[in-house]
Amino acid sequence: MKMLFVPFAIYQFTSCAVERDYPFDSGTTEPVVFSMNKVDEPIKVQISETMKVLDTTRNFISNAQVFIYGDNAITDTLKYSDNSKSYVSNKVIQPNVEVGLEVKLDGGEKILKSTDRIPVPPKIDTIALEEDVLKIYDEGEEDIYSRLTLTLNEGTTNTYYNIILRLIPNDGGQTLTAFFDDVHISDPDLINADNVFYENGVIIKNNTIIGQKKLELLFIVYSKPNNGDYYYELEIQNVSENHYRYVKDVYNIEGEDEVFNVFTNIEGGKGVFSFYSVYKDIIYPN
Repeated sequence: MKMLFVPFAIYQFTSCAVERDYPFDSGTTEPVVFSMNKVDEPIKVQISETMKVLDTTRNFISNAQVFIYGDNAITDTLKYSDNSKSYVSNKVIQPNVEVGLEVKLDGGEKILKSTDRIPVPPKIDTIALEEDVLKIYDEGEEDIYSRLTLTLNEGTTNTYYNIILRLIPNDGGQTLTAFFDDVHISDPDLINADNVFYENGVIIKNNTIIGQKKLELLFIVYSKPNNGDYYYELEIQNVSENHYRYVKDVYNIEGEDEVFNVFTNIEGGKGVFSFYSVYKDIIYPN
């Protein structure tokens, strides 16, 4: 058995990176592409090889040819950066276009391909935050939840929103990330197995909403300051379907001894090539 290295770096969700290894049943090594890109920033593509079980060495591929396509023509040839171990574009691609990726390995004997459509930034009409609206007692301990209410204005269906809320102290103290509860939620539309609740946020899958839609989410911030001298930073990402499916598989994995089939949109290899756009706002507590 080989070990498929699926580098799920959550830098687009938080400031830290988390990487996980997942077994992949294969007799040979296989190239893995990791490229989750924010709109209005240069595209980065990281390429590595699968690893053997118990092998902690990650083998980056630095001699590939990497191209970005738009409108069926090469728009950029990416250059390798030894600092980031990534191939970096010198162009910024705008939302609502389809982008293709082609990677040539071993002098062109091995070719990887992928495409993804860049989502437009989310449209938010109203935002409301109410602190300490619900007390929950669990095994003798009291948790106090707050409520985040959003009114989205969506023009298409099949959209995916990654919602992150951070508490930032005014004195420069540690930033705290809100935990969205997948049990104590007040909006029935959020009771959906396709939604992804994880330690730093929640990804909401929208199948049918067109126009305005109000969402309510209950959250808790552990170790919240008592002096009220803080504010909230709200980040809402509109992520592509490829982005969503990859994240969903990664966070739904349980255990360590099974072979996992993590979603990939890389033809000829494994990994992910995807995009997301961002809306940010500042919320001051009442």
